[in-house]
Amino acid sequence: MPTRKTQVSIQQCLCWPKVIFLSVFLATLIMSSHFVFSAEGDACRALGGQSFVLEGDVPAVIGRAQPVEASNTLPAHCAVEGFAAPQVGFEVRLPLVNWNGRYLQQGCRGMCGLLNPKATDDALARGYAVAGSDMGHKAFSSQSGIWAVNNPQGKIDFGYRATHVTALAADTLISTFYGVTAKTKYFRGCGTGGRQALVEAQRYPDDFDGIIVNGGVVFNFTRLNYLMTWNMRTNINATGKHILSRADVEKLHHAVLGACDGLDGLNDGILSDPEHCDFDPTELACSGSKEKNCFSPEKVETARKMYAGPSRDNGEQIYPGMMRGSELTWASAYFGGKPGYANFVAEMMRYFIFPAAPGPSYEIADFDLNRSPAFFDESENLVSADSTDYSGFQARGGKILMTHGWNETAMPGSYPAQYYQRLAREVGSIEETRKFFRLYMIPGEKRCLFGPPEGPYFDHLSILEHWVEGGKAPDILTGYALKEKPQYRDQVHYPLQASQIEYERPFAPYPDTLIYDSQGDPADVSSYLRNAH
Repeated sequence: MPTRKTQVSIQQCLCWPKVIFLSVFLATLIMSSHFVFSAEGDACRALGGQSFVLEGDVPAVIGRAQPVEASNTLPAHCAVEGFAAPQVGFEVRLPLVNWNGRYLQQGCRGMCGLLNPKATDDALARGYAVAGSDMGHKAFSSQSGIWAVNNPQGKIDFGYRATHVTALAADTLISTFYGVTAKTKYFRGCGTGGRQALVEAQRYPDDFDGIIVNGGVVFNFTRLNYLMTWNMRTNINATGKHILSRADVEKLHHAVLGACDGLDGLNDGILSDPEHCDFDPTELACSGSKEKNCFSPEKVETARKMYAGPSRDNGEQIYPGMMRGSELTWASAYFGGKPGYANFVAEMMRYFIFPAAPGPSYEIADFDLNRSPAFFDESENLVSADSTDYSGFQARGGKILMTHGWNETAMPGSYPAQYYQRLAREVGSIEETRKFFRLYMIPGEKRCLFGPPEGPYFDHLSILEHWVEGGKAPDILTGYALKEKPQYRDQVHYPLQASQIEYERPFAPYPDTLIYDSQGDPADVSSYLRNAH
């Protein structure tokens, strides 16, 4: 595999004293390393200021191109920043030595607007060329939406175009720097990044060979607003007071576990298959005036609405509700004076989803949940990942690996499960769908942190490499719970050491489930019976 590496021969004289030989040998290694970095560093700097034209006569220009010395965790690499017209910012990092011939593009989070190269450190450490973009606009926070005001091109870029032109720009830089294109090209993302990933496969099937969709996925941008607004309003009564408290949702959660935890054969505080949990909140309803620690009719109805999800007065279901087992996430995300998703929803409403942005005075309380989602189609058509048309991507042998948490607070697991069933009907069967697209539904909430706080970690890159490059489709995946949960900017590097692992757990591709036999090691797949649906 081509690599930018300068070869330096070291002449060895066996007659030298060992100490002298070792000193000279080490000095030569240091000099050769410096020479390699200097030579390749010059090639890196030469990229700076270059301009080129992408597909569709789109001009692109490189601003900074700076060599970065190797660290304890990352190889020496060339960090290249540029943008494609009109304003799609991107950063590409190219290993200076030992490039493995692969390329990974990382999706962004929320409404983007920032470059976050650290999100690809794990892949760069493995020898990948890596890249990411700001999705065509600048922002101080990924929850900011003001950039979309009177900016139709910015909305197009955020919707689908920025991901594509970043892939084209990275391909040009890789070809220029290494003299060859990447042998395999991968995309990875969660949340908005997961939406980017699916949109790429649907709209630009030639850009990537393999796609990792990890964590919550924004399939339908508009309807997601209905869900989050519904959840925030559901817990407020006519007098403005909150109905369910944190203690209430904890009680509800424990009741759900008591009813359904053992469905998978393990009483471990996890619902592996919440789709088949039929717990009804009425089981907590008060039956007498003196009964304590029970739910009033108002609390029972609120819990039922959280599980049901938003609907219109005409009975139209707009979005599926929260999963049984997700109760502990409700309070921080949707309850209280400052719900976790309140600012994000307000920004989308004020600046993005309406045909004409209502502006900063618009409040979540102003949103009409009875309005048809079709009213917002102008914006939704730019960003939607709801299509099941992967014909081009499937025809060229592309592969999609998706792991999604059942307990996602903004993207409940019922939606990807329904989407996958819809896709299977379009393709013809689950078996045919699995030939190019495999979904794994994981207990807990994976979000965009590659595992924490609940969902296990997976070596997605290795799994996809084996599938795309080796033709070995994944079946049972091993997820790892780690003793120390890293933050987003400190990603897990594989392979893991035994000392890092708290426990392991096998997972079958959806809709199959694994039922523990109550005898063997829970980390061993042989201890489970496979229930194929």
